[in-house]
Amino acid sequence: MELRNLEYFLAASSAASLSEAAAKLSITQPTLSRQIHKLEEELGSPLFFRVADGITLTPAGDHLRHLAAAILGLASQIEKDFRSFSRGSSGVLSIGFVGTATHRIMPDVVSGLRKIVPDLEVQVAGELTTPELEKKLIENQLNLAILRPPIRSKHVHLERLSTETFALYVPDEKSWSILPTTMSFSDALGLDLVAFPQGSAAEQVIAQHALARGLQVNPVQRSSGTGTILAMVRGGIGAAILPVMGAPEHLWGLRKITLSDAPTIDLALAWHPQHTTPVMNAVRN
Repeated sequence: MELRNLEYFLAASSAASLSEAAAKLSITQPTLSRQIHKLEEELGSPLFFRVADGITLTPAGDHLRHLAAAILGLASQIEKDFRSFSRGSSGVLSIGFVGTATHRIMPDVVSGLRKIVPDLEVQVAGELTTPELEKKLIENQLNLAILRPPIRSKHVHLERLSTETFALYVPDEKSWSILPTTMSFSDALGLDLVAFPQGSAAEQVIAQHALARGLQVNPVQRSSGTGTILAMVRGGIGAAILPVMGAPEHLWGLRKITLSDAPTIDLALAWHPQHTTPVMNAVRN
């Protein structure tokens, strides 16, 4: 069944005669008659009664009139959507965020993406570690990720967004108030620390920075979520060494201490080139 024949049928169904419908369609009446006859043969049912003053729909024709309008409307929407999709002006984008980027960066990123592509559906996965995000990119479960290198895969592409320093976050309570506003990274390692899980990018950077000074990180607690780590700090379980941008601007219940010799860590946009889509290219460019 051809969509064109459904268009011919709808034109005829709203006309008083085949000659009137043919004129609106800019085709000859014999051509229109042949196409409608072909449609009737395909469906196995007459669609029009031929009467003295023109044509009228049969019960089957009246039923097809509603279906044909819906089918042609859907076909038009599909064509419109795919033109928009191929231009990257609509579609679905799944993007994941490393834990330390979820609180400060994620809201602005999602808002910015919707401004760039108004018809974009953004699916967000937050509070993930870099290894988790890398795995999801490779398995095509995410289109883009904002993570912290290093990564293992040579196939995932990275574009550096920023370089950040670490700071020490402690509970804003009396027992911790004796700590100065600035202290050394080495001294911070001597505190009770709540840390990222082993294998995460931030944990690797902190561990390497400590090892270069002949020290080790021995946390009292580990957690994969930045929000959970900050909640533990507020609760007095320990302090935390976090990228500055990873902590919220309003440090309710927390106090930030500058580290004089803090390590730095990159924040990067990551994607797998074999899994690109038009909308991905639109937002990346």
